[in-house]
Amino acid sequence: MVLSNFGRLSRGAAKDLENESDSAWTSVVVRILDATASHRERVMFLNDAAIYRCGSHPHILSLFGRCLDTVPLLLLQEYCSQGDLKGYLKTKADNPDGLFFTDYPLHWCYQLTSALKHLHDNKIVHPTYAGKASLLLLFTVPCDCDGDYYFHYSDLATRNCQLASDLALKLGDYGLSTTKYPEDYYQGSPAIPVRWRSPESLNCTLTTIQSKKITPEDNVWSLGVTVWEIYTCGEQPYSALSDDEVVSQVLGPPNVRLTRPTSSNRNVDYM
Repeated sequence: MVLSNFGRLSRGAAKDLENESDSAWTSVVVRILDATASHRERVMFLNDAAIYRCGSHPHILSLFGRCLDTVPLLLLQEYCSQGDLKGYLKTKADNPDGLFFTDYPLHWCYQLTSALKHLHDNKIVHPTYAGKASLLLLFTVPCDCDGDYYFHYSDLATRNCQLASDLALKLGDYGLSTTKYPEDYYQGSPAIPVRWRSPESLNCTLTTIQSKKITPEDNVWSLGVTVWEIYTCGEQPYSALSDDEVVSQVLGPPNVRLTRPTSSNRNVDYM
C-alpha cells in the first residue's frame, strides 16, 4: 500500500475483466479514497480519472471498474508492469543509442498522439478538473461550471504515461507523480508542472501562479515537450533553469525554448 496524490494505492487482482473464463485473474491497481477526505479531495480524485469518460482506446490506461456509492471510493485501473515512461527512459540514459536505434521512441510518440487525439475528438482535454454538485458528474457529462471547487489542471508528460508488458504506451497515471517526481513541479496548491505548460495556460504574477482553462492547444504544447523528453531519455526540460527562471524566461517575454535533442536518431529532425 502506498500513498498517492489523492488517497491510497494498492496492487490487486480481479476476476473475469477481459471476457475470459471465470478462473482468469487480471492484475489491477486499486485507488482508494477514504471517508476522511474533504469534498475538494473527492473532486480531485474523481477528476483524475476524467479521461476515461470517452470510452476505451488501446493507448489510454483502462478503467476496469469503480465504486462511488459508498466510502471508501474505489477506482480499479489497468496495471502496467513496466512502470511509467519517464522511469523507463531514465534506465536507458547510460546507453541511449541502444534505445534510439529501435522503433520504440517513434511508436511512443505515435501512440501518445493517437491517445490525445482520441480525447480531443471526444471534447476532453488532458485532464481538466472541475468540481461542483454531484461527484458522479464526471462519469456522465463534461463539467464546465463555476463553483467553490472549480479549477483547471493539466499534466501531460512522460511521468504520466505507463508502459505495458509489451512496452505499449498507455496515457494515464495512478496519482503518484507529484510524490515520485517532486522536482518536476512548482510547489503550490495544486503543484504546477510549469516546464510542461504553455505560456498562455498560466497567469503568472510576482506572488502567484494560477492555471487558466486548459485547451486542446495547451495539450499540444505539452505533447511537444513530452516528445522532447522521449528523445532525451527523460531529461528535465530547461534543466539549467530554476523553476522561477522558467516562469520568467520561458513563460515570460524572453521566450526561451527547448534546444534540439542531441540524439542522432533520424526522427529527431522531424519533431
